[in-house]
Amino acid sequence: MKTGSAAIHASLLRIARDYWDRQGNQPPYHADSLESYVLLNLMEGNDAEASRAMARMAPERPETPNRYGLFMQVGLMLAFCRYGDRLSPAARERLLESLRAVADPSSFVYLSGFHFVNDNWPFCTSAINILGGELTGNPDMIAVGLDRLRDYGHRMAGAGAYLARPCGVVSEHNSPTYAAVQIEPMAVLARCTRIPEARVRGRMWRDFVLTDIASHWHPGIQQQCGPYARAYQDNVVGGSGTTRLLMHKTWGPVFMEPEVAWQLDHAHDLAFAAVVAATDYACPAYLRRIAREKPFPYEVRASSAFFCCDAMYGGIMDPQAVDLYSYLTPHWMVGSAARAYHAQVGQAQSPMVHWRRRAPVRTMQDFGVLYFRYQFDDKAPDQRNAESWTGGQVRTPAHLREDGTIRDEDPHSVGHD
Repeated sequence: MKTGSAAIHASLLRIARDYWDRQGNQPPYHADSLESYVLLNLMEGNDAEASRAMARMAPERPETPNRYGLFMQVGLMLAFCRYGDRLSPAARERLLESLRAVADPSSFVYLSGFHFVNDNWPFCTSAINILGGELTGNPDMIAVGLDRLRDYGHRMAGAGAYLARPCGVVSEHNSPTYAAVQIEPMAVLARCTRIPEARVRGRMWRDFVLTDIASHWHPGIQQQCGPYARAYQDNVVGGSGTTRLLMHKTWGPVFMEPEVAWQLDHAHDLAFAAVVAATDYACPAYLRRIAREKPFPYEVRASSAFFCCDAMYGGIMDPQAVDLYSYLTPHWMVGSAARAYHAQVGQAQSPMVHWRRRAPVRTMQDFGVLYFRYQFDDKAPDQRNAESWTGGQVRTPAHLREDGTIRDEDPHSVGHD
């Protein structure tokens, strides 16, 4: 792959264009990925098509919150701020109409705060509240978003009785999918807001999550070292993922194999390439050095906090402290978490081992990855299991202990004795 920012930008546009061409250039008008279609067409100079698609966006309704529309609204606010003069009046008004709807105190965006689970949602809602409040002239909405980010900072620092100790990484830590979705709204906020405090907080949380993924990136193996709080199979095998797209932009080029996402039924994440191409992440030089030039061996020790792994099933609801550990050498690396992430243990990956087979890494055959799976009763791998609300195909309740042995936990099952 060619190097240089122009070549990387072009490669991201190719990935996004290939995705939309395969989809027949028919974006959904009610959920995430519409923002990808709009931004891609704007960057390609197709202003009329971008405006047409944006004007057809289904309006938000406070009584029926579209939680996945959070990603859409963040991306469309970026389109409004960067390319607003090229959008039609109808397109601009439809976004403002949507932002006015989520300003309702009963809406999901207005109410959704940080609870040490699914951090990507409150990062999005905070950006929507602040920028949406600016765009619609709603100071109450701005205040809600700022208060949310302030409170999260206090909680992460261990203030009050909410956490037993400070946290060095977010609860949805080192995710090949959701790290990018946490960084994106904060990068958009930092670039687009006119409020000094909001700009500073956007930069701070953007760099906070960037530090996590830069520390875990192995430039020789071209993979993120584990553990992952949440990952999908295309992330786990190492060819695709939204965070990989973001790393390609910030300190790339990095190895990517988009076809893996198509093969493993997760291709919709490839649409995010257009969002990444349109976003200025302003990655600090020191983080690029950490990602690309780290000395080996390299250790990452971090603390986080999230709900216990059976919280959704009636377990302890308070966030619990957890230790995370990663060890990277020139040719292999291993990562482990002391406990699986929240109720979405089905998406957690721990422990994980990666190694390089050939250098440089240019194909999926040039590296290896070891991860863990359970098989229940007569279910074969990748078949749906009743034991997990996520479908059971990525259940990983095994963890590496300090003495180097692997402990196999008894999974909490639903409808399965």
